[in-house]
Amino acid sequence: MKISIRLKAVADMVTVGNRIADIGTDHGYVPIYLIKNNISPTALAMDINKGPLDKAIRNIKAFGLEDRITTRQSNGLDELNEGETDTVIISGMGGQLIIEILNKNRTLLETIDELVLLPHREVYEVRQYLHSIGYAIVCENVVKDEGKYYQIIKAKKGSEPAYSQLEYMYGRNNLNKLNETLKELLIFEKKKYESLLSELIQKDTQSSLQRQEELKHLIELTNRGLSYYEM
Repeated sequence: MKISIRLKAVADMVTVGNRIADIGTDHGYVPIYLIKNNISPTALAMDINKGPLDKAIRNIKAFGLEDRITTRQSNGLDELNEGETDTVIISGMGGQLIIEILNKNRTLLETIDELVLLPHREVYEVRQYLHSIGYAIVCENVVKDEGKYYQIIKAKKGSEPAYSQLEYMYGRNNLNKLNETLKELLIFEKKKYESLLSELIQKDTQSSLQRQEELKHLIELTNRGLSYYEM
């Protein structure tokens, strides 16, 4: 079974042997991939909407995996029971929505050792939130899929030294292992910020001046990130 680059990167983060719950499963591709490749013994494919869940059911049946993948309509983690899973996967959502889903089910979260997350945006806030609720970020990756960059985060129960602003934005693990796709992302974002700054530089309104300072700071952060690759 062929899945997208970003979904494969998500699946590759799961600890071998862990049961998984895929929140917002859509077509069920990640659970199917994990079972077919003997990474997970069983899986829960969960989605808030019936339409995507029906597509997942059809795909699961097509691969003959009904005995190992259970589908369930659920708003986030609401229908997940304690002890049913080892790893919760949430991908394809904004960071704030991921935080809301996790925060709504804090009691259940106490029983889950591993999280694999792919926020489409607000990655900085997701990393901060994980630290605030007692998770350490143990593995990260950056991939490019269909012209867009995605950061994947794997976290486990535990603690670690506080991150710098740069590390919260781009990932301590990514920076330390000199992830090449992260370097591409840093160059891409630096150019984007420089372009925005050049458009604002002639304006002297209070809001424009404030935004210029923000952009200068973001450019400085990307430069700091790129300096890792020059050591």
